Amino acid sequence: MRFALTAIDRYLGLCETLLDAGWTWLRLFTPPESTSGAFPNAAIMALARKAAVPMQHSPILQSDFQELSAAHCDALVVASYNHRIGQWRPYLPYAVNFHPSPLPLGRGPYPLVRAIRDHHPHWGISCHQLSEQYDRGDVLDQELFDLDARETHESLDLKIQMAARRLGARVANGFEVLWTNAQPQVDAEWWPLWTATERAIDFSQTVEAIDCQIRAFGLHGTIARLQGYTLRVTRAHTWIEAHGRRPGSVAHAYGTTLVVAATDGYVALTDWTPEAIDGLRN
Repeated sequence: MRFALTAIDRYLGLCETLLDAGWTWLRLFTPPESTSGAFPNAAIMALARKAAVPMQHSPILQSDFQELSAAHCDALVVASYNHRIGQWRPYLPYAVNFHPSPLPLGRGPYPLVRAIRDHHPHWGISCHQLSEQYDRGDVLDQELFDLDARETHESLDLKIQMAARRLGARVANGFEVLWTNAQPQVDAEWWPLWTATERAIDFSQTVEAIDCQIRAFGLHGTIARLQGYTLRVTRAHTWIEAHGRRPGSVAHAYGTTLVVAATDGYVALTDWTPEAIDGLRN
């Protein structure tokens, strides 16, 4: 099977699995190189260079489909892509998307955060036929796994990466049968991307709710507003403890760690990026 791929480093393992199954890689579509943040892609680009596979950082156009067709490309494999993909059917026999949810649950641009915030006991990744409407195509196969009661964004991300390898192996080795027998989605729900309000920490909540929120967003960060300053928080520790402090007040500071009062305890902000640090002590 000759394929083109859209991907970042999260799906490096999927690409390697397709290559191990004997698929031939023709082109990589990926953003400009990034080694940090929540969406790095330096590793997938390095693999493409090693394999002498052309890379493209701009959105896929009709002319790209024409070029892929001329190169006898069989399938477009989509895994993490922020642009709408146009009409591929006149040019390619197949196009599939690896979506990080157990479809039809979790349609949308980034369901990982809500999977944790809604306390889902199980999660998964799905391979579905690429359709005109986002995440609505018939499902070829899925790989499911359990979630921990204290799952973090980063642990869920790693579970999805590992599950993508397992799912990719089945898809690669039985593609045409899975495509022919793909099942339509029913009773689906669209999950939009989070809002600024959903990222903002409300310290009048319980420490359990705040802990879940911070774990769910992980490297994407939640927002804490303290004494006129705005902090982007990526990790914290929480505990229940009776106190008489106003929720949202800074109770203690140790180095760069700030301990903030919540309704029923404290939230220790350990990993954060400040606009300013002065004035954050009581």
